[in-house]
Amino acid sequence: MRCPSNARLFVWIAVLFASVSIPLHRLTAQPEPPPPSAELLKRLGEAVDGYRSGGLVYVVATQRQPYVVLGVYASRAMADSVTRAVKRADLAPVVFGPYAS
Repeated sequence: MRCPSNARLFVWIAVLFASVSIPLHRLTAQPEPPPPSAELLKRLGEAVDGYRSGGLVYVVATQRQPYVVLGVYASRAMADSVTRAVKRADLAPVVFGPYAS
């Protein structure tokens, strides 16, 4: 039994779309950042515990050893401004949070 030409065309279009869309999707997806290490999580926890504002806070720290906490901030905007201000490539700070303090 032969497939009607419209059905055959639909199958070819579906196969072509699937083969093209999968690689394009993978190219546009952002890579997942590595999960924080236990030592970094401990440093972040200590920083949040020392702040104790009773609200949400954001921590700016490095992701490589030695883990340096550059500050704890009450807003994401303040934390983002610190990460932009620090130009040293060896630090490359990242904003973590929000965390309840």
